[in-house]
Amino acid sequence: MTPWRTGLLVLLCAAVGCGDDAGEDYPTNPGGNDTTGDDGDAVVADAAVDAEPDAEPDAPPDAEPDARLPPDAPPPPNRTGRVCLVADLQDVFLPTLCLPNGVLDTTVELDGNTTLTTEDGSFTVAGTFDTTALWHVTRADLVSTTMAQSTSNTLYAVRQTTYDQAIATAAAPNFGAGEGAVVLRLVTGAQEVEGAKVTSMTATITPRYDAGTSTWVAGAAETTGELGLVWISVVAAGNLSLFVTEADSTVTAVTVPVEAGKVTYRQVSL
Repeated sequence: MTPWRTGLLVLLCAAVGCGDDAGEDYPTNPGGNDTTGDDGDAVVADAAVDAEPDAEPDAPPDAEPDARLPPDAPPPPNRTGRVCLVADLQDVFLPTLCLPNGVLDTTVELDGNTTLTTEDGSFTVAGTFDTTALWHVTRADLVSTTMAQSTSNTLYAVRQTTYDQAIATAAAPNFGAGEGAVVLRLVTGAQEVEGAKVTSMTATITPRYDAGTSTWVAGAAETTGELGLVWISVVAAGNLSLFVTEADSTVTAVTVPVEAGKVTYRQVSL
């Protein structure tokens, strides 16, 4: 190289700076962001090495309880009671006349919960919060019973032979398919109501009234006797609407649910 060219190169190096290797003047990350490390050395980002792996998707958080729903309520208390088997249809609603035994393995049902009775009719069954649910009492040799819930868990039942005898003695028609029967006890407080009549505007019924031991009478002029009992031996299943007219002409409307193939026992407070 001629001396003047050498001098020119020295001047240029002084102006822009020259390294030992001209190749080191090229940026190690051309066109990229500044990747100079803390010690001044250039850091090369290798996408294949430094890239973070795809993160696993976050698992959904546990579902929060719906604040609109009430907390779990405790179950209803069990019901303890007795199936009272009586020797005469007129003895229903008279717990002192319950037979002392002969009620073993009678099925008691309340709102789908069932149990079996002991020999004297005692039982305990799971309770319900549904106050409209009906009691049901069944056994092969008994007339099936249905009763509304009340403050008493005494449920009444008669043997089929006892019921058939009452039908024959009173010359009353028996219920058939799609029909049931009703036995009412009319009371004011703890006192039976005498002299009351029962009628219906929606169903054809023939009420029979107590008229002495094991005796029932029917007719337009008849009314309840000293036991305050009304027996409707046959009526279509469904809600039976009745009017009870007392001796002083006071009228009370009563609705009684009737189930096919069963006798409904109901105490009516006037």
